[in-house]
Amino acid sequence: MHKLSIEEYLSQNGEFFTTPHGDSMWPLLHNKKDSIHVVTVNGRLKKHDVALYIRSNGQYVLHRVMKVCEDSYVMCGDSQFVLEPGITDSQVIGRLDGFYRGNKFHTVRDLSYKIYVALWCFSPGLRKLLMKITGYLENKKDKRKAKRKSNREKV
Repeated sequence: MHKLSIEEYLSQNGEFFTTPHGDSMWPLLHNKKDSIHVVTVNGRLKKHDVALYIRSNGQYVLHRVMKVCEDSYVMCGDSQFVLEPGITDSQVIGRLDGFYRGNKFHTVRDLSYKIYVALWCFSPGLRKLLMKITGYLENKKDKRKAKRKSNREKV
């Protein structure tokens, strides 16, 4: 039985769900925790869309469109600051339409998502500060969880 590639599956079904691996889209998407809903792309991507594309080395990447050029895009992960220019339409295989965090589904049309994009994409200084604060709080939360788990194991 032939296993379908992501491109083939999207072409046949128009959408697919998967779990992202990696931290490049943090804090929007959490590594191996959230589920993403990716749909086929009709036409060109727009600035701030999140695209699933294939790098020339065959690696699948989910990053945000930071700039739309005449014949390519400039991409960047939400937790990154180095831009990746030269991504072409032929490399793009899908667009993020939404994601599950726990049992709650969030679409890219939600007001909360639009506010996130506005804050995250239009203010690099604020973005760096929010990343530090969010990272600090998540680190503290993880340490509390580990401490509780360790205390339970001692009992």
